[in-house]
Amino acid sequence: MYQEQIGDDASIGGYRVVRLLGKGGMAEVYEVEHPTLGVRRAMKVFKAEGERAELLRSRFLAEGRLLARLDHPRLVRVYDCNVDQATLAPYITMDLVVGSDGEPHTLSSLHKERKITEPQLLAWYGDLADALAYIHSAGVVHRDIKPSNILVDAGGHAVLTDFGVSRISDDTLRRDLAVEATMATDANSAARIVFGTANYLAPEVRGGSDATAAVDIYALGVTLFRLLTGVWYEPDSDALDLLDGYDPV
Repeated sequence: MYQEQIGDDASIGGYRVVRLLGKGGMAEVYEVEHPTLGVRRAMKVFKAEGERAELLRSRFLAEGRLLARLDHPRLVRVYDCNVDQATLAPYITMDLVVGSDGEPHTLSSLHKERKITEPQLLAWYGDLADALAYIHSAGVVHRDIKPSNILVDAGGHAVLTDFGVSRISDDTLRRDLAVEATMATDANSAARIVFGTANYLAPEVRGGSDATAAVDIYALGVTLFRLLTGVWYEPDSDALDLLDGYDPV
């Protein structure tokens, strides 16, 4: 199984690797170029190892199949989901989402750089609300809405990415994608697995309930609150009380 970082000018899935864009615990993301068409894409390459690697690999491929079925301007579009024959690395080829400067930007990175204004945040809210309404109508719950999973494109729009822990509640879609309960949906085991990121988990998920569309709306609210004020929202707290020390200047 693939483990090492891919070098520049290497080839995977028929694309030439241009540069590493980012990496996490389960995958690395590269900017790649098609050798004959010259178009550039982003390629997410699976890299996890260990005892849960096969489960994560299945969920990774399920993410690619899911995104290939969804079509919305505020979601990354998938072009291919396969396994590279040379490295045996599963990969997903998708839209390359970069800013006007040609570099990738997430709401998390822009927040750290203090490059977010209230009008921008309002516009991104509209983008993300539309995206969530679309996926929820398709029977999908993202389950990990947070600033680092939201990219900003060259036109300044927010683009939702990373559906690796999404829950597919629509039975027809789940069957069409051949997704088992332990892949991109809920874990079907004696030990309950809670998917998501701690600070963004809705109270009902913390309490053991299944994730519904409401958990994405909650996480979006926490995201906007954090980006606007720099303050973490605490469940069951009065938001205004949390802003006692907030200085908007």
